[in-house]
Amino acid sequence: MRGVYYKNMKWQAAIKVEKRQIHLGTFSSQEEAARLYDRAAFMCGREPNFELSEEDKRDLKQQSWEGFLACTRRKITNKSMLLLLKQP
Repeated sequence: MRGVYYKNMKWQAAIKVEKRQIHLGTFSSQEEAARLYDRAAFMCGREPNFELSEEDKRDLKQQSWEGFLACTRRKITNKSMLLLLKQP
């Protein structure tokens, strides 16, 4: 799948923009990573791995690239914090 690779026992999502590799996030499944790449690809006018819903497309069209990255990183950080809190 485009924008997805396996490293350190996790699936990574990344996209190249203006000759810079941008790490999007780390996931436990290939599909999760691919779906995040797809959202970034849509923002950059690139081909996704899966078809995005019309609702997702509408939401993404309302965001700037910087806003998308900030929101994505915030969600990943919050998800990571929740997982840490659940550990015994």
